[in-house]
Amino acid sequence: FKKNLGPKLALPTVINKIFLIEKKLIIIDHDCLCDNSFFRFMDELLELYKNESKVKAISGNYLCKNLLSFNCSYYFAQHPITFGWGTWRRAWKEYDIKMKNFNNFNSFFWLFIFFKFNIVKTLYFYNKFKLTKSNKINTWDYQLLYSTWKNNGVIIKPTVNLSKHIGWGPQAYHGKHKDDLADIKINKIKFGIIITVRKILIICANATCFASAPHSSAPRTISSKPPGELIKKASGFLIFLNLFNVLWHKKIYENSLYWLDHVYNTE
Repeated sequence: FKKNLGPKLALPTVINKIFLIEKKLIIIDHDCLCDNSFFRFMDELLELYKNESKVKAISGNYLCKNLLSFNCSYYFAQHPITFGWGTWRRAWKEYDIKMKNFNNFNSFFWLFIFFKFNIVKTLYFYNKFKLTKSNKINTWDYQLLYSTWKNNGVIIKPTVNLSKHIGWGPQAYHGKHKDDLADIKINKIKFGIIITVRKILIICANATCFASAPHSSAPRTISSKPPGELIKKASGFLIFLNLFNVLWHKKIYENSLYWLDHVYNTE
């Protein structure tokens, strides 16, 4: 480009141009670091799920720390973390950088229903989407999150962290503060013979998911049964803390990821 388009326009503009030619794409920012196994993970799953319209993207990120322990290689979630990710032309066609169908009244109640009447999460993401549409947040990725939810999509995520954003500190252009997730390290995913199959339910998602180890043999079944009973197990104390943070304008980024990606093994 002849000029710097900024964080909102640069990446979507490049992706739009590439998808005029290609049907699938792996995206890695200049300040992301990936394990070598990330590329095989992406390559195989981009091929495996290329015709599964419900799957919108594949992330290389797993930020649940030690909250989960199972022998599955990936699972389905609804929060696209884009520190190394991949998607298809068919899914990117749904992306709208201007969020034209987001409006104050209808979109608030849509989020309220989407989050099963949880007012804390509704207020948090409604505010983010509203500020993004009005260009008060100069970014492109809240639009991806919005389009994923509006189109009832899911995101594939590994159960080990394969890639990481490392562009933090005073030398960074935007992230001049310290890394909030410094304890999240880059790991390697194992490939091999299928070992076990487990049923996994995702909190705050609309999908019952199946995963297995290794990912190359994973079942592809995706149903729409909501995880009603598991939602009741969510910690009331966690909700209280996040409500406190919202009211006092504290950062709840990591807790939001916990809400959207925390899974319970039902075995």
